[in-house]
Amino acid sequence: MQSKFENEACATLLMNEGATMTNELLPAELSEFQLASMDYLETAQKCADEDLNFELGNKYLGHAQALFCIALRKSKSSFNIFTGRLPELFLKFIKDDLKAALNRKVKISIVFADASVEANNEILALKKECPESLRVFRFKKDFPQLTSHFFVADGKMYRIEEPHKPLTEEECHLGTQVPAIANFHDPSHAETLENIYKTICSEHVSMAV
Repeated sequence: MQSKFENEACATLLMNEGATMTNELLPAELSEFQLASMDYLETAQKCADEDLNFELGNKYLGHAQALFCIALRKSKSSFNIFTGRLPELFLKFIKDDLKAALNRKVKISIVFADASVEANNEILALKKECPESLRVFRFKKDFPQLTSHFFVADGKMYRIEEPHKPLTEEECHLGTQVPAIANFHDPSHAETLENIYKTICSEHVSMAV
């Protein structure tokens, strides 16, 4: 029997059915980052600092922002991102760590699953500043409706979402919840995602943005 991780990873590549996504929207005036409890953040940081193979469940935008930042700070060689879009609200929290990783010569690659999404000015500015370290691609055509977005870094760290329909910019800003799992030291599953990412890049992406 496949694990939850394997099912979700396969769904990214093979578009399996059975996606789940909550429709609860959080009030726009609340900071999602604040809603990620200190206990949760401390646990996540401990897992990263001590290279613990521990699965962290998460679903709030604040969780995603925090886990991205922690992984970016820990990254040493590579950081691959497969996403629908990087909304301004999300990028605002990770851009300093993203830039710091690029300045450390971490190779960062971003694939936008939505063929219509344009890289925003922040990403384009970083790409111009660090052309050897940052690559940005988009799909030749829109990715199938049920998609598991993920990042995978250094062959051991990852965060992968449950399959879900593409989110609009408004849904991203309202904080639509998408369940996900993350781990800061799981080379086996990270390798699976690395291979999926390589397949996506070799077979499905268009010219660099």
